[in-house]
Amino acid sequence: MLTEREIRQAVEKYNSPIYIFDIVELRRRIRNIREILGSETEICFAMKANPFLISYMDPLVDKFEVCSPGEYAICRKENIDAGKIVMSGVYKSEKDIEESFVEKFNGIYTIESMDQYRKISDLAIRYHEEIQAVVRVTSGNQFGLDHKGISQIISESAGNKFMDITGIHFFSGTQKKNLDLLRREIEELDSLCEYLDDAYGVRIRNIEYGAGLFYDYFGGGDDNYRDVRRLKEILVDYDKKYHFTIELGRYISASCGQYITKVVDIKCNNGKNYCIVDGGIHHLNYHGQMLGIRVPKVHILRGEHDDGKREKWNVCGALCTVHDLLLKDFETEKLHMGDIFVFDDAGAYSVTEAGYLFLSRDLPQIAVADGEVELIRRSMSVSDINSRSCG
Repeated sequence: MLTEREIRQAVEKYNSPIYIFDIVELRRRIRNIREILGSETEICFAMKANPFLISYMDPLVDKFEVCSPGEYAICRKENIDAGKIVMSGVYKSEKDIEESFVEKFNGIYTIESMDQYRKISDLAIRYHEEIQAVVRVTSGNQFGLDHKGISQIISESAGNKFMDITGIHFFSGTQKKNLDLLRREIEELDSLCEYLDDAYGVRIRNIEYGAGLFYDYFGGGDDNYRDVRRLKEILVDYDKKYHFTIELGRYISASCGQYITKVVDIKCNNGKNYCIVDGGIHHLNYHGQMLGIRVPKVHILRGEHDDGKREKWNVCGALCTVHDLLLKDFETEKLHMGDIFVFDDAGAYSVTEAGYLFLSRDLPQIAVADGEVELIRRSMSVSDINSRSCG
């Protein structure tokens, strides 16, 4: 990760708040995951975790999961090969699907409903395009299809020369701590594939599995890729039957990101210390943070002052809400104006999932570090988005 000197230079040059994504760390992370999973297993990055990284990841991963027309447009802008895209999403309009046919999309479609199947199938016939698709298996919610719905699609697709259903897709949630759940899910997917083979003579060859591996934001330790190693042990039992694609988002990109924000005001109210930073919760989102109570990996770059005495501080953001609390009763040495907070593990979801539009504050800057720190998005106003554009 970046040195203190590199972070100070970046803040001096570009100001704060700012995200910096370390591409060297990103490459290291993917390389280590790939080494554990082996060359026979493909890696798919769920780009919702951080779309700003996909051009740097392109040579490193096998596929990108795309869940909206906007994400697909970003892939086109970044010249991602369409053959690497898995076109997912619980809602696909006929207009969006047809646009992909017009553009000769040659990736993989996920099918999440009978309506999606028929739209994609009808367009494939109309355009005389042979397409590949995987059917998403529900985990008991609005996503995907149950066994009855999947069976109906398999039955209807028989003899459709334009529709090649090559596999199934499954994702049941993120931050899974119960590793036995991974085995049970893959066992259930194997049972479904066996049933489809017996009942319809359809041999499922590919399983795209969203593992939802746990990333430890608050433990502060390196688990030596324990969960990936356990997943690999499970896959070994099935790798002669299926070709696996493991879909990961947070687990890949979280470690490469740092969010940097500066102290801009200090006060003591009723004996409690408060500092205000120029960022806030609209920029930073750790899964399970609980209003600043759980402390992520964070360090402070201070000025030349050295007070020695440790105190408790409430580190608050720039939003006009009591909920904008990054750290509650955080014990540290006395804070001063201009001190810089560096929050680690900010490479996933903060940049896309935080509440940017609340109070119409500008979007933060984004930079990448690959030998040197380079700005890839300037600060942007949202006032046009949060005001009338017609009428």
